[in-house]
Amino acid sequence: MNGRTASLLVSLLVLVIAVAGCDILVDDPNPDSTVGMGDTIPGIKEQISLTFLWWRESEIAVRGPYVSGFYTFTARPGMKFVILALEFRNAGIRPEYTPYLDEGEIYTSRGYFYPMWQPIGGIWAEEYSPRESTPQEVQEFVGGSSGGFVNLLPEESVTGCVVFEIPEDQVPLSVQLSGVPPIISLGQD
Repeated sequence: MNGRTASLLVSLLVLVIAVAGCDILVDDPNPDSTVGMGDTIPGIKEQISLTFLWWRESEIAVRGPYVSGFYTFTARPGMKFVILALEFRNAGIRPEYTPYLDEGEIYTSRGYFYPMWQPIGGIWAEEYSPRESTPQEVQEFVGGSSGGFVNLLPEESVTGCVVFEIPEDQVPLSVQLSGVPPIISLGQD
């Protein structure tokens, strides 16, 4: 095979992968690696990086914006929310949309996994006693948004959060988010 044929085959392979929508991990080929608070993962989507800012347990979580604004939800009896704050940053030279993190799991001290929380029924999810959020709650809980589907200009960033609901007697240990290769350690090991 000559150099031109090899070059064409590589170009074709890149095109097939791009059309198929496959992600190619350049910076982290090991999906079992672990990151912690303050760590940044470059290139989770083209030129978008992701930094994990902080996490906390809470009796309430803020979601939105809904058509009528942000809403505060109270954890069900015997449960608590775990909120993981994050920041997307565009390190590229063109505007780019942030990915939407809508799937993930949290691993707890009892060896159980719980899915990412979304209030089924939204503001009508009566089991969570939804109410309109105060401006302080919106600020404190990172706007209640995941930060996904935001069009960032070069050097711009946006903060967001993902929420999990776990039993009160369990300690959150780590988080795995769909589309984010490393495991996020919550430092409770």
